[in-house]
Amino acid sequence: SPSQGLNPKPLPPLLPPVDLSEVSCRAAPVVRLQASKAMGCKACDKPRPSYRKGLWSPEEDQKLRDYILRHGHGCWSALPAKAGLQRNGKSCRLRWINYLRPGLKHGMFSPEEEETVMSLHAALGNK
Repeated sequence: SPSQGLNPKPLPPLLPPVDLSEVSCRAAPVVRLQASKAMGCKACDKPRPSYRKGLWSPEEDQKLRDYILRHGHGCWSALPAKAGLQRNGKSCRLRWINYLRPGLKHGMFSPEEEETVMSLHAALGNK
């Protein structure tokens, strides 16, 4: 009848409801995603760490530089805690690679470098 088309049955949920208080960090990715934001890890009872975001301070740069020059970088995910930083490992890695690495050249290209780039572009194109 035409009235059945107007009030369809509700669709079942795609995933069963999950008791978020019992979610482990070893749970399936979809389940972890449901529980992730503010909660800690139920299996190891660790609170979710709060990382600092935004601009790096000169003090943070100095801590990262001193630690890496003294100990090397090794495991980036463990480095922030060892260096006394409230950042995540990826943020520390990117800061080191893109800004703090010794030998990293800052500033404009020299005329010789510019000529090299232009001649290689003429030979190779936009590869």
